[in-house]
Amino acid sequence: MGGRHLTRDQVFTWVGEWSVADHRTIAEHLDRVGAVSYSVPASGGYIRCADADDRMVMRIAPGYVEFATATAPDDLKDSEWRGFTLSTFRERRSPELAYDEPPQVCPVHFVTLPASGVCDDCG
Repeated sequence: MGGRHLTRDQVFTWVGEWSVADHRTIAEHLDRVGAVSYSVPASGGYIRCADADDRMVMRIAPGYVEFATATAPDDLKDSEWRGFTLSTFRERRSPELAYDEPPQVCPVHFVTLPASGVCDDCG
């Protein structure tokens, strides 16, 4: 897998705002899934954690940890999302779309009215 390779120690400095509890939880899961190599893809959005066979077993993002199906903790195996949030998680919401008012239509000629609100043909 390409990208920038990290040491295990560098994994824990990737996000400076992670709490002590985040570090402890990440370390426990890295041990549990047998992660031995760590890399950040070109996008820089997460850390890919792989086992000795270079299979991705876990993904660490700035605000959450996600697992491959086979390596998810037992309490997450049947969940829709096989992951958990960290202290740095911030929910993102899509911006609200602003809808314009539908155009006004002349009831006689069925054409869109100009800004004046008066149909050119009826005018």
